[in-house]
Amino acid sequence: MSALRFRSWMPLLCGPLFAGLALAGCAEEPSAPKPGSTPDEDPPAEPEESAQRFDMPIAKPGLCSRTLPAGGETWKLYDGPPQAANRREVAASAGASFVLTDRTLKRALHGESTFETVRGFPGRWLLHAVATASRVFVVTEEGVFSSTDDGETFTEAGEGLEGQNVVEMRASETTVMATVSQGQAARWDEQTGAWTVLDTGGTPVVLAASDGATTLADTTEAVIRSQTAGSWSPVQGLEAWGYRDLVIAGDRSVAVTFFGELRASADAGANFSLADPSTEAFGPATRVATAGDAFVATTTEGVIRSTDGGTTWALVAPASTFDSVGRVAAFGDSVVVATPAVRTSEDGGATFSMPIALRDATIVSIADVGPWRLVSTADRRIHAGYGDGGSFWQQLDPEGFVVSDSAAEGGTSWLLLGQRTPWETFVGGDALVKTSDDAASWEEVELPYEALHTAFSGIEVAGGSVLLAASVDDRYSVTWSEEPVTGGMLRLDVGSGGWVAANNGLPEVEATSGLIGYPGVRAMDSHDGTVMVLLAGAAPHRSVDFGSSWEPITAGLDPAHELDRLVASERGFFAASSTEDALYVLEPGALAWTRLDGDGLPEGWQALSIAEDGGLLFLGVTAGFEAGLYVSADGGASFVPSGLDVAATSLHVKDDRLFVGADGDGYASLELPACN
Repeated sequence: MSALRFRSWMPLLCGPLFAGLALAGCAEEPSAPKPGSTPDEDPPAEPEESAQRFDMPIAKPGLCSRTLPAGGETWKLYDGPPQAANRREVAASAGASFVLTDRTLKRALHGESTFETVRGFPGRWLLHAVATASRVFVVTEEGVFSSTDDGETFTEAGEGLEGQNVVEMRASETTVMATVSQGQAARWDEQTGAWTVLDTGGTPVVLAASDGATTLADTTEAVIRSQTAGSWSPVQGLEAWGYRDLVIAGDRSVAVTFFGELRASADAGANFSLADPSTEAFGPATRVATAGDAFVATTTEGVIRSTDGGTTWALVAPASTFDSVGRVAAFGDSVVVATPAVRTSEDGGATFSMPIALRDATIVSIADVGPWRLVSTADRRIHAGYGDGGSFWQQLDPEGFVVSDSAAEGGTSWLLLGQRTPWETFVGGDALVKTSDDAASWEEVELPYEALHTAFSGIEVAGGSVLLAASVDDRYSVTWSEEPVTGGMLRLDVGSGGWVAANNGLPEVEATSGLIGYPGVRAMDSHDGTVMVLLAGAAPHRSVDFGSSWEPITAGLDPAHELDRLVASERGFFAASSTEDALYVLEPGALAWTRLDGDGLPEGWQALSIAEDGGLLFLGVTAGFEAGLYVSADGGASFVPSGLDVAATSLHVKDDRLFVGADGDGYASLELPACN
């Protein structure tokens, strides 16, 4: 990997990336981002102090301990960037507006500007969301689910679509249409609570829309129309296929062509004609919706609106940050757009709010380099902020990387950059960089050529030596030839000629190629000269000589428990599982693990993240559809809720403050009292 890919990281402190920050030696006033870097889109917003409070228990005595006053502490929720770059869909029911990202569904009641996370349905990836007046539909990789109480509760709603994937969905105030992987169109039947597949004559359907009386279907030949079950006829003016959007409301209809042209119909979709040529000035359209008596569409130039059935249009919300993935939905006069900035309207799209800051980023890691905070998001972007990040963030170039792990020693900071997130399988091409001047300049550390297709999970640094852990997916193992070493545990010693294997004592496994390799390392951490690794399909191993030799530590463990969350501290190594309710500690000097009771954790919990500081053990968990961050002051014997009900994927403590990165809920922090 060429060092040129990291050129825009140099210098970080007072160069183009943070030009204008009020720092010693830097300009006093903020300036516009320089070419070569990408600013986060939404305007800065000061961190909002949440009303969520909790009373943290007093930590047990000994070593460093933290206590909180009886009144509890307040979480700081950061409404500014980083935010999710990709917002898939928007929807509007009679009571609320919804914004769907890859990871979460956000809801705001009409007339309100605060979007909160909606849970209650299974699935890791969110694909589609639409709404009628009375029902909200969500599609995940687990199926179709619907809610009749504006997202408070969800039930399965996939009957009739078994064995098929939903490709597209469209909804009017009364009717929902889905197109599925077999090229069929299906309509939701409110009476039966199931989907009915429509007979369109055998021609594959790629998009369908209906207002209950008239149905339009974009097939691989042309758009067809039906007002009688089983009877279809061609639509004049829509003879091609591959339309971005179709919407119909009584006699009025609007279509968005593949090239972004707007076409309108005044006879219930029987005949379409191009909109007024002046509309071309607004750029290609992406989506369209009915809003009361008007149509509202998103284009590459902003939001446009028509009050004459789609013939002429006016720009109502121009913005230079709009892009080709704009989405719009409406119910009555309530409109929501995501372009990707989220804006709402309560007057049928005549006027729109300022961009609404959503806490919707999925944070996969939090790291520090000198005074800089680096936050990595699931869309493979790294965002930098000064101190705790606050309200000003800058996206680093190049895109496509996250900080997989970091380490620091003697004024030198190391970053392990990866091209995968925790939810993805094997992706190679990782990079290792270091800085000795607080990110004013960077040096790329060359990895072995044969390791360029290996993904790494962790880095430790001690005495100038570097230890890397390979994190191949469970379906793989790291293979290596006689020379040089290409995987497993790698170590780079001071003054050495290059990387060497550090696998002595680790279990060998047969790789997919038939060669000998080693299990993937799910987690690695160290404290006071001891390194611990959690291995895929093997027991945890410990090294007291920085990887020169390893020994398994199995006593006290249930062999059925697969541990993959790890933190090292003065009180020992704490390990947990992301697939079952298992929590252990290996205390300093101990030769056996102790299973912790975890009283107070929800039934069936699974660990997302773990951190320990000052005698306080923090555990981010999910349990069914719910998620939260819990804290223990007695070494994991018992827990209480922290007051932050998010899926905490990243935990980081610095300068008496706990920082939390969440799955689809952004970034938060909690001030901790000084360590005694």
